[in-house]
Parts: sequence; C-alpha cells; structure tokens
Amino acid sequence: MTQKEILEFLELPESAKERDIISRLDEKLHYFQRLVDNAPNEFLKKLHAGNIQKIKDIQKQMGSTANVSPSAAPGPIPAYQQPNYNPAPPPTPSYFQPQPAVNQVQHPSSILAWLVTHTENMPTQTFPLYGGRTFIGRHQQPNGNTIILDQDAYVSRLHGVIDIQLQPTKITIADASIFGKASKNGIFINGNEHRIQSIIPLQQGDTVQVGMTKMMVKINNTPLNQIVQQVEESEYMKTVVIDIF
Repeated sequence: MTQKEILEFLELPESAKERDIISRLDEKLHYFQRLVDNAPNEFLKKLHAGNIQKIKDIQKQMGSTANVSPSAAPGPIPAYQQPNYNPAPPPTPSYFQPQPAVNQVQHPSSILAWLVTHTENMPTQTFPLYGGRTFIGRHQQPNGNTIILDQDAYVSRLHGVIDIQLQPTKITIADASIFGKASKNGIFINGNEHRIQSIIPLQQGDTVQVGMTKMMVKINNTPLNQIVQQVEESEYMKTVVIDIF
C-alpha cells in the first residue's frame, strides 16, 4: 500500500508521524478483533478478519517491530489516545449553506418518509426523513438532521446525504463526494454492485446499502408499526461485498 492509502485506511492526516501510525495500527488491530469476536454472522466475521490481515500486512510493510526499539524513549501520546479525546467533525465546505427551517422541524407530523434497516441478523431501526437534507454517517453533522450509524465500522464520518424536495415530493441520495471527499466504501442501491457516482432518485421500497447496513425507503403514509412489519416480512436485498482488501 502507498503511504496515502495507509493514512486513509487509518483515518490519519498526512502530517501523521511514523509513531502515530504504529500506535493507530495497534489500536485498529484490537478494534477489529473485538468486531470479529462479536460478529453476528460469518459474512461480517470474514470482513473484519480481512481488515485484521490488512493491518498485519501494513505492519509488516512498515517493519514496525524492527523500527521501534523497546528501549526507545516514548513520544507524546497522540490526541486520539487521550482519555478525554473528542474528535471534531470534518470541516464544513465553505459553499455548504444552512438549510431552510423545514430541516430543523422534527415534529412527527412533518416526517415524509422513513429509512428502515433490513440487514440480516441485525435488529430493526427506523430513521425519519424530513424535508431538506438528512446526512448519513458515523458522527452528527452540524448543518442538519443526521442518521448516525456508529456501530458500522465501514461507514465514514460523513458518508452521504438524502434530500427531499417538496411539491411534488422527490427523494434523492448522493455520496459525500458532492461535498468534496467521497465516502470510503460508497453507497449502493438495490444490490447494484456499482457505487453511486451522482445524485440518484429514490423510490418507495428501494434498498440503500451504506457500509454493511441496508435500509429500505418507505413513504410515511401508514402507521410506523405497519411500515416496520412490511419491511421485516420482505425478502432481504442482496448485500454488495465491499472491496476492503
């Protein structure tokens, strides 16, 4: 792997030092080992195990064991290892303007649609969609509603955005690339193995795969319990295997 690919995989800045990289590799190794130990199915276990092997390959490539002497004086503890570390959200592009007030209205009557998770061996979750933008990622975004998927290791900090326009109602989805930096693992619609490259319209019943999480689009025209029942009784959409190796 190139230095740039290693830093992107570890989510480190280009200014990261070798000691920072080695520390993050160790941190990631333990993290993915916990995911393997708690994986709900063999498919996810295999994906997490692949990341473990990737980390070991990077360690071998860097010669981390040989390059760091046990007697060497320890350097400063990286910020992400500090007890009170609270990572800041990614910077907001200058052209990203605040959304209309409708984006801030979260009264149940203003819910226009739902995203309902429908992933094998995973519990069902429901996420409301309002007029305007709704972000998808691992962290809350400052400029609107956010669907937080912090239990999915393959979801980026800012992964994508759903937009609902009114009169007539139109639902679209786009990768985070429209804000500058693409998501690492992409967004897939209805099992199509090609990640989306532009703004894509969504229809009732479409399945969106973000990371390893699959979510079905449901218009808010029936009670939520009925919507959830419809999703749970439907067949699972094919899971797109993410190229992480």
